[in-house]
Amino acid sequence: MKLKDQVAIVTGAGRGIGRAIALEFVKEGAAVSLVQRGEEELRQVAKEVEALGGKCLVLPLSVAREDHVEQMVQKTVDAFGTVDIMVNNAGIAGPTAMAIDISPQQWNEVLAINLTGPWLCSRAVLKIMMPKRRGRIINISSAAAKIPLARRTPYCATKAGLNGLTRSLAQELGPYNINVNSILPGATGGRRINEVIEARAKAEGVSFDTMYKQYVSMAPLQRMVEGEDIAKMALYLASEDGHNITGQSINVTAGACM
Repeated sequence: MKLKDQVAIVTGAGRGIGRAIALEFVKEGAAVSLVQRGEEELRQVAKEVEALGGKCLVLPLSVAREDHVEQMVQKTVDAFGTVDIMVNNAGIAGPTAMAIDISPQQWNEVLAINLTGPWLCSRAVLKIMMPKRRGRIINISSAAAKIPLARRTPYCATKAGLNGLTRSLAQELGPYNINVNSILPGATGGRRINEVIEARAKAEGVSFDTMYKQYVSMAPLQRMVEGEDIAKMALYLASEDGHNITGQSINVTAGACM
């Protein structure tokens, strides 16, 4: 097992990429704190973890609140003794609208969850990782950090910012033997991408099928990626296999981003 006796925190763990990462880590021996604002989806993932014979903690908390993030780390340490891996996956799509029509409140909500949240979570776990001089921080960014998308400015801006945060933290934390990387998923099959495609199709006055084909056609491999693809890359970076990789923004996009 590649993560035997390791302890991970995965935010946005109730569905999609976060769920896939949490389950992959459990299969490889890690205990996992499942974090998300809503509890119902986390409870379902917890049942899947238990079916695998794994250990998990359900923490219905918001990464945008400093007090919640502090609770997240403290409860994880209380339950499992430490934190070895921090996966910053929680994020929201934000509005699908022209920049001129987006309100400051909408902008700030996306910023709080997609960028400030990962910074708060990273800062909190460093109190555990730096003294023991070991740790992994994995940020789930997006191909949208590199590929411009009309009507998605808050989302694209926060994901580009997350890549900058990744590089700065990697430079700062290298002397403490802490690896920091980001993964850039392309369009990833599931409920989230369907919601995004539906919103963009409506905004641009085309059908869902037309917009779906547009997303798929961006990738040379002519397909979307799956949550499990991202989970396997996260496992590589979290394990000893990736011990000399840091400061990288790794594309997993079926070739849509090169």
